[in-house]
Amino acid sequence: MNGSTLNCRRPAINFLSYWDGDFEREILDGYTDSPATISKLTGDAGKTTITNLLSTDGCYTCNTTKGTPCLSADIFGDWREELIVRKADGSGIRIYTTTYDTDYRVQCLMHDPQYRVQVSSQNTAYNQPPHTSFFLGTGYDMPARPACTVLGGGSRPDDIIEVEPIKGALVSELNIKDTTYYKSWGIDSSLAVGDTVFGDREAERCAFFELPSYLEGAELILTPCDAKNSDKEQAELTFAKDCTLYVGLDSRVEKVPSWLSGFAKIDDTVNTSNGVTFVLYTKSVSADEKLILGANGQSTSCMNYIAAVSEKAADKTVIGDVNADGEFNVADLVVLQNWLLVRPDAELADWKAGDL
Repeated sequence: MNGSTLNCRRPAINFLSYWDGDFEREILDGYTDSPATISKLTGDAGKTTITNLLSTDGCYTCNTTKGTPCLSADIFGDWREELIVRKADGSGIRIYTTTYDTDYRVQCLMHDPQYRVQVSSQNTAYNQPPHTSFFLGTGYDMPARPACTVLGGGSRPDDIIEVEPIKGALVSELNIKDTTYYKSWGIDSSLAVGDTVFGDREAERCAFFELPSYLEGAELILTPCDAKNSDKEQAELTFAKDCTLYVGLDSRVEKVPSWLSGFAKIDDTVNTSNGVTFVLYTKSVSADEKLILGANGQSTSCMNYIAAVSEKAADKTVIGDVNADGEFNVADLVVLQNWLLVRPDAELADWKAGDL
């Protein structure tokens, strides 16, 4: 590092670089078969000074008279830019990073799509320095923090992928925990017959064919059908207001998942265009309440569950609950036996629940 002040010929200013701790970009330059240099220009129109901040001794620029680096970009993530140049003998590359402290915290510049595209163009198009879509400058407001979504996953099954929550009207946040099919989650704001059932299926393959009236216009949580193979928690819902959550389980699922234990099974079903019947389970939820959508419970010969949120409550008839106490147990069997064999003139509290 050479901190001396130089009186030299004006650089060609082929490139620029955020190098030291302020928001003013430095001059990144080079000549044929020579090191790259980063210099700071200070002063005004009457008197200017160029101070050399870096010289990549032993490593040269490319492109003959243009003198550009192999790459210049914020690749380490603290908003200042790294410099990649080739060794003079062509045997390798060297990466230079700043050693200057800074008082500013800015999101990694590679999170800005325009900047990222311009970085890629350094090796695929006309070699020019990358510029952000926002302005960085001394004395001006800091740029807004971008809403970043981390895509892709690692090689280990326990890798964590943070995905930006999906927001709806009744579901204030849909936080996706499914790291395999997270791209297929979504929200359909107004459920109707003919809508696609799953986020990874087209309506031509699987659409809603019959819906109970209280699900018409509901907010549908688009789950991925292929997530039926998962044995882990799939998503977390946070509710914006008091409403009712409906979960439809493929009728071919033999064992009801444990996370549905707090739900009431009701008589109504949902049917799809490809002939699948979903048995409905319901639960009343409150504003700001959080609820986990777990695993499907069975991966073979069935489809993943469906989920919808509605401000309309269904008739929560529990099959077999003839005494209408909210659950089906031996007391209902006694009441039904007495009604059938002992007192056929008596009335059941809910005779429809006895239609097994």
